[in-house]
Amino acid sequence: SQVVSAETPVVTGFSNLAGTEDQDLTISFADINAAANVTNSPTAYIWAGGSSGNLDFNGAGAGLSPGETWIWTPPANANGVIEAIRLYAGNADGTSEIKKLSVNLSDTNDAPTFTAGSDVSVDEDSGAYSAAWASDISSGPNMTYPDGGQTVSFSISAISNPAAFASPPSISPTGTLTFTPATNF
Repeated sequence: SQVVSAETPVVTGFSNLAGTEDQDLTISFADINAAANVTNSPTAYIWAGGSSGNLDFNGAGAGLSPGETWIWTPPANANGVIEAIRLYAGNADGTSEIKKLSVNLSDTNDAPTFTAGSDVSVDEDSGAYSAAWASDISSGPNMTYPDGGQTVSFSISAISNPAAFASPPSISPTGTLTFTPATNF
């Protein structure tokens, strides 16, 4: 009969896991094992210190065994291929060299932001008004696709007294507030 003995795992690298910007990624032993270019059957993947973002061992500890999971939170607004975790594979015969596991984070469309101007008051019968009002307008915190280069638009959801305007307020994509007050109002 032939005797088969385990040997120290050898990891030559990992293919990227997939995730989404600003969303936690649950990583299982099976996920890492499927991404690993490994020989000699590891029984655990062990965190080797350092990670971008935050790694929660989720009760599994620094050694991830079959049936266990870690939860990795990427850095805020990160997208693309991120070197996420440094780890090595282990079994009863020893451990591999430390390798980096990366995650390819798909970008999300972040909410635009701006700084609102102060309340505007005009004199009665003053005519059309037009002036810069919104500033620091950004299509989102990422300056990469799809946020970077997007145009923004403003929507005024409610006007408390529509009769006060001959032409209702609007705000241009560059932050200019325009309106015309009603005559004799």
